[in-house]
Amino acid sequence: MFSNPNHMIPLALLSLLLTLSISCTLMGRTGYPWWLGLLIVAPVANLILLLFLLIRRWPVEEELAGRRLEGGACGEDDARRGMALEGRRVRQGNKGEAVRLYQLIERRFDGSVVARDAEITRGQFEDAR
Repeated sequence: MFSNPNHMIPLALLSLLLTLSISCTLMGRTGYPWWLGLLIVAPVANLILLLFLLIRRWPVEEELAGRRLEGGACGEDDARRGMALEGRRVRQGNKGEAVRLYQLIERRFDGSVVARDAEITRGQFEDAR
């Protein structure tokens, strides 16, 4: 059955399409551009991609942390992730929403290091207005 290499071509193509489909879907669900999943077929880039996913925070985690913070069910790690997300939004020009979130962090974690960081950062945003 496998003595003819032509029988293996459809199986190899199916395997390639399945691998690309899974990796592109995974990248999209983590919050990164889906097309980064195409790197999974490049010999060295696939290892770099997997290390990237392992080491970096996923954008979807930061979004979830922001929602937990707004809902009142978060810890200090969520507050830090939410601050990172809002920092990106500020760089994109949405300062009002970020200032509101930083005030929420200050009230929720009053007296902690996270609250102090939020107060300092909020002050920088308000000074830049």
